[in-house]
Amino acid sequence: MAPGDVGLSVTDPKGADVPVTTEAVKNNAFKIGFQPTQPGVYDANVYFGDQQVPGSPFKVLSANSHRFAVSDFL
Repeated sequence: MAPGDVGLSVTDPKGADVPVTTEAVKNNAFKIGFQPTQPGVYDANVYFGDQQVPGSPFKVLSANSHRFAVSDFL
């Protein structure tokens, strides 16, 4: 990752990586999507360059296995 690049990873309640889609939208905002594999709390880790953004990891609660889109991280 180059300086100034945005990076993202999501982990499931057991700590396993979850595939993520990322889409840049206007005004330095990003939309992400992932498919929960089980109910529980997922961690969305967001990086700018080599540093985590304030508030990261963001907690996402999944009560079941529906697709989520979380937007406006930055």
